Amino acid sequence: MDAGSVEGFANAQASDDIFPRLRDVWLHSIDCSSNEMCFIKFVLSKARSLELFSVRVTSSRLSYQEACIEMAKYKRASPLAKLRLIRG
Repeated sequence: MDAGSVEGFANAQASDDIFPRLRDVWLHSIDCSSNEMCFIKFVLSKARSLELFSVRVTSSRLSYQEACIEMAKYKRASPLAKLRLIRG
C-alpha cells in the first residue's frame, strides 16, 4: 500500500473531531518514512486543540533539513500548534 492510499483512506474515514482534546504529541525515533509523514500530516490536520507536536528524527530517508521543510508545509487545524523537530 502506498502513502497516497493510506492518506486518502485516513482522510475519508476520520471526522474533524477525531482528536478533540489532544494537546501534546511526542514521536520518538522516526525515520521519516512515507507512513510516518502521513501520520504527522494527518494529526496536524485534525487536532484542533494541539499546542505542541515534537518529533525526534533519528535516521531519515530525507535529510533533517528536508524533513523540516516538508513538515512545515503541513496544514494545521490548530492555530496554536507548534512543530518541534529534534535531531538525533
